[in-house]
Amino acid sequence: MKSSDYPGRAKPGGMVGVRKPARVVGDGESPAQAPTPSPITPVQENTLIQPMEGEFILASEAALQDIGVDQIVRSPYQPRLTFNEQALEELANSIQAMGLAKPILVRPLPNGMYELVGGERRWRATKLLGLSKISAIVRPMTDTVAMVLALTDNEQEDLTDYERGRAYQNALESGDTSQRALARQLGINVSSVSRCVAMMSLPDSVKAILDDKPWLITLNYAPKFVAFGEQDPQKLSDVVKKMAEEGMQQEAALRYLAKPESPQSPRHRTQVQTIQGIGKLKVAGDKLELTIEKSINPEKLNSKLQEFLASLDATELQAGD
Repeated sequence: MKSSDYPGRAKPGGMVGVRKPARVVGDGESPAQAPTPSPITPVQENTLIQPMEGEFILASEAALQDIGVDQIVRSPYQPRLTFNEQALEELANSIQAMGLAKPILVRPLPNGMYELVGGERRWRATKLLGLSKISAIVRPMTDTVAMVLALTDNEQEDLTDYERGRAYQNALESGDTSQRALARQLGINVSSVSRCVAMMSLPDSVKAILDDKPWLITLNYAPKFVAFGEQDPQKLSDVVKKMAEEGMQQEAALRYLAKPESPQSPRHRTQVQTIQGIGKLKVAGDKLELTIEKSINPEKLNSKLQEFLASLDATELQAGD
């Protein structure tokens, strides 16, 4: 029995993709009198996205080329802030053994150089191998398209939530897209874009630390860090610095931030007192610092202090007395 499900079978609701029959020449009509059929315009499958007015455009279509590794410059839209050196070496070994499986994506610049759009890890690994050429798709495109494609390329690799938020924010600040449109272009949920962008509300001092170590704060904890940043940005900055330098984990950092401040004892309180005509005396914990005015001779003051200190009874200065 012949199957009813076979290639080319018409789908319900009309015939799709069937060519219209040629017109039959009627009685008394010569072939020369028959209307000439309209030429079929081929569909351009690889139509280029046209650059915005005023931008450099290459006349030729996008093409696969071998270009010089040193002819390529980094993209200003690269979302990745850090590169794992060990992972790059492993990628370089793979390229050396198997070749470059996927070409990089670049766009031409007016000065004859190429701006990297996608594939910076592959480009860096190729440089590690000391190769002079790399396979690349050369494609003219606008800044907006380059920004979106740079994000799309890196979405396939593990970007941190902070790196995503930073890149999404840059794209939104360009004014050519919205959160919903950006999410649609990247094929992700708009709530993911919104939550990552919210990380950009962190204090500048915290973002400066995350620019160097973007993995410290993840999306599931970010709202709490943002909230603490609004309450006490300096305390949050100090805690995130501990995370970066001492390896404090997010949960421990949040517990520390949530603890109420205990009042400082007099021993740990910083006090500053002005001594008229001499300078300022600062007491901070176990440290005592005297800053003198320019008119004071430090050697004479030191001599007086030595005399004064020698006259003191140390037992009268013990803590707790």
